Amino acid sequence: MNSQLMMGHSLVQIVALAILSLNVTIRLISYKIEKEHKRVQAVIALVDYYVTIYQTGDDHYAEHH
Repeated sequence: MNSQLMMGHSLVQIVALAILSLNVTIRLISYKIEKEHKRVQAVIALVDYYVTIYQTGDDHYAEHH
């Protein structure tokens, strides 16, 4: 009886540990995705900025010639 109780208890611990690990993994993945997303947004903003400068420079160039 006692060993069965211990077995049940360890099973609960294993399940709890598995859920905890899954939770941590999901948090880590979502954190990484968020970080990557911010980096992608920064790159897009930078490209957009350069394109705007380039186009503005282009317009000035076109006006002079």
